[in-house]
Amino acid sequence: MILGFVGLSQAAYLQNILPLGQPKSLFSAGTLPVLNILVGTEVLGGLILAVTEFLRQALEVQETGT
Repeated sequence: MILGFVGLSQAAYLQNILPLGQPKSLFSAGTLPVLNILVGTEVLGGLILAVTEFLRQALEVQETGT
C-alpha cells in the first residue's frame, strides 16, 4: 500500500516509480515484481497464521480430551 501512495505523490496510484530496465532483466517491469513479492509475502503470512491457529486449536482439543 505504501508503494502505491509513493506513486500517488507523482501522478497516479501505483504509478511506476522505478525505471524500466532492459528486457529479460530482473527489474525490467518497474514496480510490478516488487508488488508481486509484497503480495506473496502477505499471503504467506496469512497462511502461516491460519495454520498455527488450527494447530493451536488441535492441541487444545487433544489436551482436554474432547
